Amino acid sequence: MAKIRSGVTTDELTIDPTSKASRVTQYDSTGKETAAPNSLNPKFTVHSGNLVVQASAHAATAGFFWIINPVGNSKNVKLRKILFRCAPTTALVCLTAPRVTMERVTFTGTASGAQLTPAKIETSESNATALALTASTGLTLAAGATICGFIVTSILTAVGVGVAHEQQLILSEDGEIVFAPGEGVVCRQPDAGTTADTRKVLVNITWEEYTP
Repeated sequence: MAKIRSGVTTDELTIDPTSKASRVTQYDSTGKETAAPNSLNPKFTVHSGNLVVQASAHAATAGFFWIINPVGNSKNVKLRKILFRCAPTTALVCLTAPRVTMERVTFTGTASGAQLTPAKIETSESNATALALTASTGLTLAAGATICGFIVTSILTAVGVGVAHEQQLILSEDGEIVFAPGEGVVCRQPDAGTTADTRKVLVNITWEEYTP
């Protein structure tokens, strides 16, 4: 009977008697153990709720909400999907088309602001270690680069029907955005809207957590 044996030790590849499958540990080209495949890592999704387009742009470190990887966490956070929708809610002419952006941030401190509750993709998973915040209380933030931006639809006339507009970013295996502890993302409006703006936006974000 053929056997598969390690070239370094006398360890042999074994077959699990229940699953009838072998188990292996993955390593990169430098010999460092790599994270488990994406399908085995816990994933979470969070919904922003209705966000009102602002008449004035957000300040550099302000925003609608943040997703952060707390300082000292043993996990990394990987963004997987961002879904953006916007729609008018009143008969109001809005000639502006402000961006809503997702931007990197770094921070120090411990978050104490209000939070959104993420949903588990699989209910058997442990709770998320990343935090989704609607206030940055307790954090000292530093602005980073823009990951992506979405456009809020302008309204050229107060007569007619407004239809929700959807935009999304699906991050591929090679293009996923990773946050180490002390890093995160802010959803903010860097451009001014319209006075008394009543347009609404909502954002759904999916992320994955893994041990680096």
